[in-house]
Amino acid sequence: MAKNGVYGIKSFSFADCVDNGGYPTTFTSTIKAIVTSSLSFNDQAAQTTDVEIEDSEDPYAVLPTSAATKGFTIQTYDLSQENFVALLGYTADAKKWVNEAPVESEIYKAIQIVTKDLDDIPSKTFQWSKMKLTVTRSGSIGKSGLPNLNIECRQMAVFDSKGEKVSGHRWGLTSEIASGIGG
Repeated sequence: MAKNGVYGIKSFSFADCVDNGGYPTTFTSTIKAIVTSSLSFNDQAAQTTDVEIEDSEDPYAVLPTSAATKGFTIQTYDLSQENFVALLGYTADAKKWVNEAPVESEIYKAIQIVTKDLDDIPSKTFQWSKMKLTVTRSGSIGKSGLPNLNIECRQMAVFDSKGEKVSGHRWGLTSEIASGIGG
């Protein structure tokens, strides 16, 4: 039977700290099934405020103060013209310059992530129909490493033609989706 998980980092291990700033000789705890090292989830639960009254120990009302957010951040070293145009709103001109947009714009994209097969861990395909992307640049131009784009993806509400809210995220086993089983 296949394991439930996704293939990513080979291992991410940790151990108790040792005295005097030294390093452990062994790392005994390993987190498994982490998505490729630069992809990190940043979901947040909905926030609420309890309204209290003097004659009760229980909340009188619970008011939602912010909606739940779901998403992830991923990084890429691909600083291509295509990425600057699609993700940052840049435009190319006739003289071969790629120009920053004069105003900030919100970028929304459908996203798909396909994980790798590893022994008995099958590949999974994740899709989001609408995500808000916030793209920033980091790193330096030098011999110590490559600069990159940080792409923060936030899942947005999706509505059907009747204005009804529908699911905006799905996943399936890649082999079943590819063979038509998953539709």
